[in-house]
Amino acid sequence: MEKEIRMQMRNRFFQRGRWTSLAMLTLVYLFSLTASYPQKDKMAFYAGFLMFVHLLIIMTAKWIIKFGEYYALLAIQAAVSIGMAIIMGSEIGSFAFLVGTLGILVIENISLASTRPRHLISWLLWVYAGGVLIAGLLTNSLINCFYLLEAIMATSFLAYYYYNPIYENGYQSIQLQQLNDELNDAYQKVEQLTVVEERQKMARDLHDTLTQDLVGIGMELLVIEAYGKNGDYNKAKAQLQHTKKLTTSAISESRDIIEDYRNVTPADAAVSLRLRVLERVELLHVKYGLKTTVEIDDDVMLAGELLVDVTRMVNEALMNVIKHANILEAQVGAIVKENRLIINVENNGDPFPENTHHQGHFGLLGMRERAQSHGGDIRIMSLPNEGTVVQIEVEMGQKK
Repeated sequence: MEKEIRMQMRNRFFQRGRWTSLAMLTLVYLFSLTASYPQKDKMAFYAGFLMFVHLLIIMTAKWIIKFGEYYALLAIQAAVSIGMAIIMGSEIGSFAFLVGTLGILVIENISLASTRPRHLISWLLWVYAGGVLIAGLLTNSLINCFYLLEAIMATSFLAYYYYNPIYENGYQSIQLQQLNDELNDAYQKVEQLTVVEERQKMARDLHDTLTQDLVGIGMELLVIEAYGKNGDYNKAKAQLQHTKKLTTSAISESRDIIEDYRNVTPADAAVSLRLRVLERVELLHVKYGLKTTVEIDDDVMLAGELLVDVTRMVNEALMNVIKHANILEAQVGAIVKENRLIINVENNGDPFPENTHHQGHFGLLGMRERAQSHGGDIRIMSLPNEGTVVQIEVEMGQKK
């Protein structure tokens, strides 16, 4: 991320910041010419050719850096500046130009350095400043060198503390923009995952309620059809009344599901799992004649989606007994072990291995998704002449 921001800041410099360097370089050159004016040495004006080269280097800095690190750009500019200072001939004008160029190199060092932090000036600039100071020591008195040192320090200080806050603001602006983009992407992903999860939940709820009721109605209609073929019209009429009640119950459950989805705030009140399972067991007994023994302690209390999901998983396991086990007896037991709820739904009927479910039968898939959403899973153990045990295990804590 940091490398990407650095590249964007470089591009900003090449687009806008280099014009600042060009303006500063022009001002430095004009100042050096003014400082050389009392001397009638026209060589100062001949340095204008190298000044043109200097401007061209700044304009093509983007392509120079492509073939090397930013050190290459600084080194070329330093060399051209030294050449200009030699051509000028005037000591005052030459040193004025060399010191003024140092400030431009400091700004470019901040903008183009490849790594952070930038609180230390590049070693190349230290060499450049040291060379200027040594040259001043060789050509001037010690007192003048002291003034030259002051000028070097002041120029570097002003360039750094003027431009560095501008750079930092730009850096932080890009950083915040990238973080904002990442947050937007994460929000969109969460939104998509939420939609997928809600659709899966709706699919499980429809399967565990409406689909099961429709299967039951279909079974009832087959019985009515058989009575009609045998001429047992009284039994067919009685069975028809039972089917009518089953249909009414299916409509009522469908309305309850719709009401649950409209109600955004889930109920947090804890309810005894035994009571909720007994309600489902009694309903299945009335509808299909399944007799179920329930062995769950009264103090096993569940709430919210965990209660709904556990109840529907038990209901699905009992429906599989009705549809596949060829028996109308089952047992439901539950224990709590280390904050995990383990439920066993058993029957002694025909075996029903997990790998025998066909495409389009989503009961086992829905059970597993419900269990996994609460940090658990389901296991099915089935043997010939032994029956089947469906084991449901979930965490008693928050939904995952």
